[in-house]
Amino acid sequence: MPTNPADHAPAITAEEFYRRAVERDQSPVPEFLSESRPFEGDHYQVDIERFISPDYHKREVEHLWKHVWQATCREEEVANPGDVYVYDVATLQFLIVRTESGAIKAYPNSCLHRGRQLVDCNKRVTQLRCPFHAFTWSLDGRIASIPSAWDFSYIDDPDHWTLPEVKVGTWGGFVFINPDKDAGPLEEFLGDLDRHFERYPLDDRYIAAHARKIVPCNWKIAQEAFLETFHILGTHPQLLPQASHTDMKYDCYENYSRTVGTYYTPHVYTGFDPTEQEILDSVADRRQDDPDRTMPLAEGETARQHMARLAREGYERATGESSEGLSTSELIDISFMSVFPNFHPWTLFTRICYLFRPYKDDPDRSWMDIYQIMPVKKGEPRPAPAPVRLLSDHEDWTAAEDLSPYLGRIANQDAFNFGPIQQGMKASQIGVLNYSRYQESRIRHFHTLLDTWIKD
Repeated sequence: MPTNPADHAPAITAEEFYRRAVERDQSPVPEFLSESRPFEGDHYQVDIERFISPDYHKREVEHLWKHVWQATCREEEVANPGDVYVYDVATLQFLIVRTESGAIKAYPNSCLHRGRQLVDCNKRVTQLRCPFHAFTWSLDGRIASIPSAWDFSYIDDPDHWTLPEVKVGTWGGFVFINPDKDAGPLEEFLGDLDRHFERYPLDDRYIAAHARKIVPCNWKIAQEAFLETFHILGTHPQLLPQASHTDMKYDCYENYSRTVGTYYTPHVYTGFDPTEQEILDSVADRRQDDPDRTMPLAEGETARQHMARLAREGYERATGESSEGLSTSELIDISFMSVFPNFHPWTLFTRICYLFRPYKDDPDRSWMDIYQIMPVKKGEPRPAPAPVRLLSDHEDWTAAEDLSPYLGRIANQDAFNFGPIQQGMKASQIGVLNYSRYQESRIRHFHTLLDTWIKD
């Protein structure tokens, strides 16, 4: 039976593909970008029950979300004393609070009297006052007022009514919490993640856009689409001329993993041999019969050289700094990472960051956040963060006007699959999901980590 040449395994490894591509740039890349850490193992199956079972969902809450470090918000979303950010994960809810001293603290969002939520939405307050009976705490969690204190004579020591604190850590301008008081430090959990962002610090960014939506699938399904590029062929076919997504490097470390690949090197499934101009036209989504070129190539110029030139100009314009010390690959290629269990910061100079988490006690739905974080221009004040845009069930990602239209359209293509995957699993007769050896190795790595947390 004849086969499509594209169905054969790549002739060279992804590591070698990346090395050859960047060598042609004659612009050396940092060592950490070219290193290879493939995840060992082979074809892998996961029981569908872990995505659809209410019982498994409850076990995740008890064994994972109550004990793991998880990203919640950006520091700038609680920039001033009294700023409160409400963070939901499954049935749990926490308050991220900036205190008068400037410290960031976190508490369960529950009054110690009758359990009412202390704060209903993100806001700025001077104290944490329960709307039910007016029990009040200071921003640092100390009890400030007990109405009719004579009727609560059993409270011998008001210190006993201090709000229970949740562990807090920060990294890259993001705030993390861990509800487990015995958890180790965040730095230990993140390991050597810092070295991948040393040249592109996320602390020096601000929120240019932030959109959030309840999506119709389990939180693990939602993020799996961002752990591989194998789906490009079926989900984002317009991207095929732009990058060889079957040749991406997938590297797995301890609690994080990454994908690294080159752009403007066409995908083997493109179906034709595009010219350099056609590769560039695909970036602007130009059609073959469009007479005008939005980005005409100079004579002898490749699409990769053209985009590198534009990227250098854009970087210097956005940051106010020279791009001289940055390689072509750092400026135009792709590197996206995930930190277990829910945090997806993109590295290099991509502006994207995703957060995923379960929605209430429903294994069929989850929260998905998209941040676009821009560098703060040297010598200029940090812009105010864009507020979160909460999208309704009937709005797609392009309704978040602050997001780039390009990113909104790409997110819509990904979201198109979410509900059908969740429902399709319930119709399955085999009861398992199958993951490939290499292109879905980051997903295998994620589920291997998850197995260490979820106990019977």
